[in-house]
Amino acid sequence: MKHPEGNYIIIKHTDKEFSMIAHLKPNSFEVSVGEQIRRGQLIARVGNSGNTMEPHVHFQIMNQSNPQFAKTYKCKLLDNVLPEKGDMVSYSGDSIILENQFDLARRCKQLSSNIRHIFKI
Repeated sequence: MKHPEGNYIIIKHTDKEFSMIAHLKPNSFEVSVGEQIRRGQLIARVGNSGNTMEPHVHFQIMNQSNPQFAKTYKCKLLDNVLPEKGDMVSYSGDSIILENQFDLARRCKQLSSNIRHIFKI
């Protein structure tokens, strides 16, 4: 079965906080399952794997490692604008704030996280 997310990486921040980076380029992973990663580290390259027509990255914050059953947390940009489905959000430095009930923004600024899962098609 082909996943709509294509090639993706799940990063574990805490027991109830995970992020998914999806639609990554095949054979571009620079990390392994269980590896500690650091802010700014190259983990993979942008691609258009999965259900997509052009290269882009899908970033999602959720409460468990399985994207099919996870609850997605909303993020809030620094200018207090809430992105809506389909919005294009660009990232430049530290100009994005991620907020949810577990204060993910604070934890994301820690030096390292664990790679939880890598799916390769």
